Order: sequence, then C-alpha cells, then structure tokens
Amino acid sequence: MPAELQPIVEDKDRIEVRPLFGGDMQVELPKRFQDVSVVRDVPSHQEIFADVETDQSIIIELLDKAEITDQESITFHFNTLAEDADAQDPVIFQVTSPLPDSFMPSFTGPTSYKSVLFGQQKISKFREAAKNTVNIYMCCLRLNNVTTDVLITFNDPIVLDPSSSSSAASQHQQNPALTQEVFSQAIKSLRVINWQLFG
Repeated sequence: MPAELQPIVEDKDRIEVRPLFGGDMQVELPKRFQDVSVVRDVPSHQEIFADVETDQSIIIELLDKAEITDQESITFHFNTLAEDADAQDPVIFQVTSPLPDSFMPSFTGPTSYKSVLFGQQKISKFREAAKNTVNIYMCCLRLNNVTTDVLITFNDPIVLDPSSSSSAASQHQQNPALTQEVFSQAIKSLRVINWQLFG
C-alpha cells in the first residue's frame, strides 16, 4: 500500500465511473480524484476521493435520516460539518431546496427530497493550527423510503495558509466554473445499483 497518493498525470480530467460501497452505488468523477481508502482507513459509511494537486476532495456518506424537516436538512448537515471540523466563520451563500428532478434524474418522485448548498468555512487539515478557507458545495439526498440521508460534499480550498500541509496546492487551484461542473456531474450521475445496501 502506498504511503500517499501521487498526482495523476495523464487524462486527469477524463470522467470515470466510480463504484461506491462495494458497487452498490456509483458516481462519475474526473480521474484526478483518487480513492483515499488506498492510503488510509475510511469509515464504512463514507467514500472519499481526493485530488492531490488541488487538495480538493469529494465525500459521499450514508447517514441516518436526521429528525428535521426536508427543507432544513441541508443547512443542518452544513452546520454539523462546521461543528465537527471546529470550523471558523461558516457562512452559507446559497441554498436550492428542493432541487429540481432534472439535476438528479435517478431520484425522482415523493420518496426522495434533494437540496444543494454553496457555503464556506475556515477549516484546518489533520487538526493543524493553520486554517484554510474552503468553499463547500453540498448536496443532501433524502431517501425517505429507506430513512437515509445521502450527503455529497465537495471541498474546494481557495485560500491556503502558508503553514498548512496543503499550502503547495495553492499553485494548482481550479477555475470555480470547472469546480461547479464537477460537482454537478457528480450529483447528476449518482445512482443506486443495489437497494439492499440500505438493509
């Protein structure tokens, strides 16, 4: 097992289908996003993909449905993320709730509720003292028929503290439009292959 992920050199923006949770779900991501589980343990309810050069990451996780309204779910998960990460200055710029079916065509009808959020937090990596300013693109897919919140979080560092272990990524920052395109492709392509995943 390698000690750390290595940058992808060839065809790094090529879109690839990625199996999730043992193949029970799938998503489409650029090749440059690598499976973090090859270098460290990842909780069984999460899938984490990271781009070494930009320090961007995409986390897909299965959570018990929070006991709140569908409309409140996306802000609840954003605020929970901020609390868990000991983030500073969390701010929400935009919320779309509900999200039209066309953005997630595999999940339509009354059994699902979809919402997205664009926000920002100052977060440290690996509990370092230095905090980086990170744009956060988040989608909450509520699967009411299996009482599960599927959370897709795209972390996009935009200001990196010079003392952060991520500081080298500052020279590889992505165009915001391209970042939004990757996020949109991810949520649009997400699908369940085997519903027995949820018990």
